[in-house]
Amino acid sequence: MNVVLTSRSRRAPGYSALATLNFRVPRSGRRVGRMGFLARRQAIVTGQRAVACWAVLGVLLACHAAMIEAAPPAERDQLLPARDRLRAEAQELLNRGKGAEAMRAAQDALAISKKLFAANPAETLADWTLIGNVAEEIDDWQAAIDARNEAVRICATAAGKDHWVTTDLRVEAEKTARLKELSPADRRSLKRAIQDQAGIRQQFEAAHYAEALEIAERCRNVYERLWGAEHAETAAAWNDVGTVRQTQGDYAAGESAFRRALSIREKTLGAGHPLTAASLSNLGLLFSDQGKYAAAEEVFLRARQAVENAVGPDDMRSLTVVNNLALVHLKLGEFARAETSFRHVLKAFERIYGEEHALTADVLNNLASACANQGKDAEAERLMRRALAMRRKECGERHPKTAMSLNNLA
Repeated sequence: MNVVLTSRSRRAPGYSALATLNFRVPRSGRRVGRMGFLARRQAIVTGQRAVACWAVLGVLLACHAAMIEAAPPAERDQLLPARDRLRAEAQELLNRGKGAEAMRAAQDALAISKKLFAANPAETLADWTLIGNVAEEIDDWQAAIDARNEAVRICATAAGKDHWVTTDLRVEAEKTARLKELSPADRRSLKRAIQDQAGIRQQFEAAHYAEALEIAERCRNVYERLWGAEHAETAAAWNDVGTVRQTQGDYAAGESAFRRALSIREKTLGAGHPLTAASLSNLGLLFSDQGKYAAAEEVFLRARQAVENAVGPDDMRSLTVVNNLALVHLKLGEFARAETSFRHVLKAFERIYGEEHALTADVLNNLASACANQGKDAEAERLMRRALAMRRKECGERHPKTAMSLNNLA
């Protein structure tokens, strides 16, 4: 995850806002995954879609572990690795354009999952998702639709029809049905738009913001025409436009784009969806950039409630919002409240990433800010020195973060 560096506060060391991630149900295949900007200087979702939605499916499988009717241990120990190899093989074959062979491997993996977990169909969700992906790539649209719909049915039974994972799978099923109805030329246009979004990232990182905006607007137009104006993918495209506009300092246009993305996500995904919370967080960061801290606090509080209800308080998405809300509390002079939040995030990061991770150093730096503003100078210095040592080790002596830590101690 990239980190957003913000300006230095009046009394405290410089501090870091964490990037808000745009989480979505991954899909596999040769198609390049959607590159989504999240807000100015934030992380960009990139890379090929994964075969198995492990982070998404974990919430389902953990809830139903007691239902698992497993095979005898010896058979299970033999078949589970075989299933995982088949999943990986299917993905590799698909990447090489061998769709028919990929489908056979994916179906064999599904057969093993069904045998091992007859009482817990949620264990087959990754397999149905993979089969849907393969079927799309070989233009077997009915098989793809059937696989997507089966995933929705299983997820709705396991987690409820209103669960955000069920919603994501339903959106994927609707997209597949829509793709079936499009002409080959329109499907090629969509594929080009998805691939073009890599160019947004490249232009953005090169500070070519006009070029990045041109690509973002072009992709948005394609999505509006082919997915529809009120589609979840169109919301993601609006998010890209808002990010570039914000970076250009056009806050009014950035806010308009982010609000459009938020409105679509509330309608299509629901107010409690993690992506809806991400849209709220983007607005919060935009308001913070403008010094509108009361407005930023309001949307961050909404984002925190939504994301914690969806994925729990210890998920990285929730911790990111807590960190950024605490930065707003620093600006509002609520230093004790900010300190409490930073200590919560720090404890979680030390558990998740370890005590020497770069993200842990960022939160240490933020916590030092809260302590310094309360006159806890010895504690603030201890935290800053620890952050400096970690940044020297992780980033090197010449990195901007290391320089910031040195400046804090000067």
